[in-house]
Amino acid sequence: MSGTYMTDQSGVGSAINLLAGVDLAADAAFTGAITRVDRPGWVRFVLDTATVAGTNSVVVEGDDTADFSGTTTRRYCTFEITVNDDDQVFEQDCYFDSLFIRVTGVIGVGGDATATTLKMYPPHYLRTRLDSADVLT
Repeated sequence: MSGTYMTDQSGVGSAINLLAGVDLAADAAFTGAITRVDRPGWVRFVLDTATVAGTNSVVVEGDDTADFSGTTTRRYCTFEITVNDDDQVFEQDCYFDSLFIRVTGVIGVGGDATATTLKMYPPHYLRTRLDSADVLT
């Protein structure tokens, strides 16, 4: 079985960055590593940007096959980030019911999203650990 196995993470710092290893400075399409999700259900995707240039798209996809070769590939959410989105946090909740997850997208011409991260958390974890908006303990 390919990919990394993702469990219900016990802490914010230990969640897997779904954009790890992706060249976010190239003017091209990209596909991230395939990761197995152990427990489908409600999740929160948190995209944390650094310096952003150009217009860029990040798409979260899921599939029931480990190589995304089947007909069950689904698009769960899309983040569009532009030059005005420096140092921002974007969140989307969705019901994720695939066995495998990956991130695809496009870094536009002159685009750059280096140091941007995308992590997946169970939403109940974030709701019970927030001190105030955008401050995680």
